[in-house]
Amino acid sequence: MLFHKDLYDSVKQFVKKDAIRFHMPGHNGGTGLSPRLKRDFFRLDVTEFEETDNLLAPQGVLKDAQVRASKVFGAGQTYFLTCGSTVGLEAMILGACPKGSSLLIDRNCHRAVISALILGEITPVFLYPEWDADNHVWRGFTRAQVERALSEHPECAGALITSPTYYGVCSEIQEIAALLHEQKKFLLVDEAHGAHFAFCDALPRTALEQGADACVQSLHKTLPAIGQSALLHIGKNAIVSYENIERSLRLLHTTSPSYPMMTGMDEAIKTMQGKGAKHLRTLIQKCEDIKTKIRILNHLTVTDEATLDCPQDALRLVIGFEKLGISGRSAAKVLQEQYGIYAEMADSHYVVFIISAGNTEKELDLLESALEELATEQPADVQPQPLDLLLPPIDLALTPSAAFHAPRERRSLSKAEGRICAELIASCPPGAAAVLPGQRLTAEVLHYLQRQEGVTELSVVKE
Repeated sequence: MLFHKDLYDSVKQFVKKDAIRFHMPGHNGGTGLSPRLKRDFFRLDVTEFEETDNLLAPQGVLKDAQVRASKVFGAGQTYFLTCGSTVGLEAMILGACPKGSSLLIDRNCHRAVISALILGEITPVFLYPEWDADNHVWRGFTRAQVERALSEHPECAGALITSPTYYGVCSEIQEIAALLHEQKKFLLVDEAHGAHFAFCDALPRTALEQGADACVQSLHKTLPAIGQSALLHIGKNAIVSYENIERSLRLLHTTSPSYPMMTGMDEAIKTMQGKGAKHLRTLIQKCEDIKTKIRILNHLTVTDEATLDCPQDALRLVIGFEKLGISGRSAAKVLQEQYGIYAEMADSHYVVFIISAGNTEKELDLLESALEELATEQPADVQPQPLDLLLPPIDLALTPSAAFHAPRERRSLSKAEGRICAELIASCPPGAAAVLPGQRLTAEVLHYLQRQEGVTELSVVKE
């Protein structure tokens, strides 16, 4: 039978585990949602009328809600996004960059940035973050790094930086914004993981506070909001065009936005404006307690602001299991199977826990107990795993747009060395491009695709 076991059955089976969630969406299984939103969720699923307004041409209640959001986040203009930060990134880039221009972007940017490059025929100039070999993470960008890149590529119209990263690591946004503005260039920030920064001064400052011209934030990642809920902000003193970004957003955004989602965004912001700061401070203190316990036991490791010596999200727990002789992926599996704890992401070194506004003190207590047990009793029958490879450097032979639209053919990896890639491959999380259209396929790149991504063949530009 075609629907013997449908999608509902499969997802319901996962939900019945009653897992402890340290992953997005930040409403944590509805825990963080307002009671009235949960009560009326489906009744709020309406469409555009005079009373309900129109997201792509707001004049009434949606305009008012976006204005409220702009005041909370300190923006000159804020736009609700029901297609996630992806559509915000694309609109922000297309609106800021003239067709055929160049843009300085970080190597580990989200795949949506590459999509925007293709759509706008924009040439990327890649900025490579410093690899912290001691802590096994990419560091944030500094003013000096951006200054060097601009001296070599003065043609860049501006820069796009991801801050914070999936590991909560932040860049020197204020210093970088000042540098770019001195040269009449703009700064765009992918702040998808930092929407909660606006509600607690114990967290890093927001990109807008530090002078970014525009940024996107995924409310659903860290705030009590429904999946795909996001915001696009343009700064009060931005040197990018409001009109161009808004035009691009109208071009890309769905014409059927979800009213429960938009209502949920307004509710989430209202909740955070009320008790949000106090709750975040409580969660931060619990995270600090966990870090202290781990350091005392000395069987696990913590990567945070203290070890990195740079700003990092205090609500992003990055826990290493090397001292136990197991990988982060193995540890994540043990946490799932033995403790019912589900983290957002794991790699060969770490398990990454998103502590969101929807989490509770009790859940953090359970996490602390589980980590303490793991630290004192090494899990049995766990096989060692190879270390993750670092994303390879990018050698562009064609612009992403030219390669994407060029005639293509499929090739096995064994026959692809030296060819030009014609597709984008990026695993989520974290969503960074393993390879992108226009990239020359070197032996190093092909080895990464095979070992890290499990790719056996891909599309290349026809010769």
